[in-house]
Amino acid sequence: MNQSLLSALVIPLACASVGDVPTVAPVADVSWRTYDFAAVAPTIGREAGATNLVPALASTLTFEDSGAPGRERGVEYLAQTSVLASSEEFERDGRSWEVVDDAQLQAFVSGETHKNLERELAFYSDAFRSAVFVRVDVVDGEVGPSGFATRIPAAAAEDLVGRALAQGRARTALLRIAPGDEARLDHTRDVRLITDYDCEVAQQAVVYQPVSRSFRVGLQLAARAAAVADGVQLALTLREVDELAPPRERTVKFVNHVGNDQAWAEQPAELVFQSPRVVQHAAALTTFLPKGEAVLLRSALTSVGGNARCTIVLRAVGEPVPVAKGIDLYDNGFRIDVVDLSRFAPPYVKVEGALLERGNPGRLLEGFFCESRWEGDAPLRAEIVWAEHELDLASDRNFPQRDALVAERFGPWLTLLPSTAAPAEGPKHARNFDPAVLANVLRPKSVEIDLVLRKGDAVAARWSASVVEGRRSAFTVGAESLGLDSVNVEIAQSAAIFDPQERVFFDGLIVAVEPRRLPDGALDIGVTARAMMLDAEPTWAVGMSGATPPSDRATWTRLIADERVLLPPGTEPRSAVLGVGGKGGLLLEVSAR
Repeated sequence: MNQSLLSALVIPLACASVGDVPTVAPVADVSWRTYDFAAVAPTIGREAGATNLVPALASTLTFEDSGAPGRERGVEYLAQTSVLASSEEFERDGRSWEVVDDAQLQAFVSGETHKNLERELAFYSDAFRSAVFVRVDVVDGEVGPSGFATRIPAAAAEDLVGRALAQGRARTALLRIAPGDEARLDHTRDVRLITDYDCEVAQQAVVYQPVSRSFRVGLQLAARAAAVADGVQLALTLREVDELAPPRERTVKFVNHVGNDQAWAEQPAELVFQSPRVVQHAAALTTFLPKGEAVLLRSALTSVGGNARCTIVLRAVGEPVPVAKGIDLYDNGFRIDVVDLSRFAPPYVKVEGALLERGNPGRLLEGFFCESRWEGDAPLRAEIVWAEHELDLASDRNFPQRDALVAERFGPWLTLLPSTAAPAEGPKHARNFDPAVLANVLRPKSVEIDLVLRKGDAVAARWSASVVEGRRSAFTVGAESLGLDSVNVEIAQSAAIFDPQERVFFDGLIVAVEPRRLPDGALDIGVTARAMMLDAEPTWAVGMSGATPPSDRATWTRLIADERVLLPPGTEPRSAVLGVGGKGGLLLEVSAR
């Protein structure tokens, strides 16, 4: 048992050792009772799961924890603060307390003190169960006003989403996000297809073993949030994957040569390959949900394989909870306050990866679009984080330590209480801190971003969102399918067996942006963009007289951009263009306000 807190406060206590409940002489109106703080204190142990935003045939978010050790729950500390408030009780003979298994407080005290301990337990339970509620609606198609609009009144969003739900075009999730916790949702289904074959060769025998693969489609998201001034700051990673068209089947006919050193024969083969055609709308962003407004994330793709449009509607619902909660105990002015530091240092999305590094863009593109290489390379990795140093700075800046105050932080929570059970002589303060510090909870500054990829005069892809200044966000919209690219020749003695090889056909846009507003109101936006657009549907190239398998042939137009754009001051949307215009060129238009 760690009694460092009480030892530092030099409060006389009759403490029993951890173990079996000690034998104490009977005292009138005194009894043992156990208080379970493990059921009250939040578990601040879940670390953020990482996700690779590069589409790879509907790859999924990684919901596994990163393996970092979890934060301590602070159960023993809370138990000790409860005893501190009742210290006068323990100056009497026969009173004792102990913390068992770092989770439970056992106290041998009077009935009146038991009542106060119950009040404290109820206070902690209420304070630690405050949460932010965020509604996420994923709508197939575009909703809301046309043009550059990423924020609309909540009432208008309710009407738009209601009509989409009635038409069966929307899915809704309500997230309860507690400070320090991460809400996760996986609403997906698996599509299993035969995508390849293993060739086994043994002299005159040829066996093709089907290789099946599952492709996950549906909605996955992870989010952390904090209530800030006039709304909620939301850190979100989301992937919406859907089937763009029914799976495509290809029949491959070719002739193998099978034999040994004495004889050989032609053996025809006919294999059926199935290829998914999926589209992904993904985002990793830090955004602000103003009170009474909804934020729209708009994603669109127009490609030779089909068109896809998706609108994600984000809203904070319910009434905001107070930044701090407190309880007065006894008649001596002893008060406990609990402050949610996530209001002062909200969570955010951290986006990093090889795609954002300077140098050798050709190699990065290979890893970007070659399925065999991008796994594990993390070209564009995102996770939702709490910055421990920012929480510590928020604590030191707004709630400075002083001799008459005891402060302890675990996770985003800060508990404040007097260092003695009997306050010093002089005016009593209603709180352990100046209430004016609550005004330091700032409203995040947002930038509305509109990204339009044009191929010639046509819009090929688009992403629109409202993001928080100074934070990097990333977006993906792209369609994928599998195509037959080439063959490997498997040889056993005189036998030659053709083993078809696959490749991924990708059509879409991936962008990372980091906007910063300059003192004069201009916007400095770091932009990293990768686009790859199919010029036409893949053609089926047939081998010579069946001697070699056929293959899919296709051409793409690419865009690589790693630049900073400077948009002048103003309230209207301002734009910059990256890329090469003209016939067949790709242009990325970056607009903001």
